[in-house]
Amino acid sequence: MLEDIAGQGFDIAGISGERLLVNWHLVRETKKDVRAHPTPTLTGIIFLASHPQQFLPYAYVSAQRILGTAISVEPYDQKHIEGRMVDMLHDVMRFLDIHLMRPHKIVGRLPEARPELPAVTLRESLVNALAHRDYTISAPVHGTRL
Repeated sequence: MLEDIAGQGFDIAGISGERLLVNWHLVRETKKDVRAHPTPTLTGIIFLASHPQQFLPYAYVSAQRILGTAISVEPYDQKHIEGRMVDMLHDVMRFLDIHLMRPHKIVGRLPEARPELPAVTLRESLVNALAHRDYTISAPVHGTRL
């Protein structure tokens, strides 16, 4: 993980892994006896636990492809997406990539497929939905098609 962060251009040289985890609010130092013990925060669990849903059962995404506009119709495809935050982000993006319409537009002599929504917009919306939700509420992230 730290190699990935350094690869993104962050200067973390000389900072211990424990100090970084505290600074990034992934763990909190709690005093027991004389020594401080790191305790994972909610954010730490979501990003670092091998299976966060063991501690936060509702930290998942319910992805559904519904044909038409009636939400009461049985989904054409649905996935229950769990895992670490980064894994859920990648898996939901894959689900969206599979199901997004790609209308063709003729450019010159060749058809050019363009997704109905830009990937960068979808990713930003998904990151916001996952990052800013209240993980103390017992419900998954849901998306709707407008």
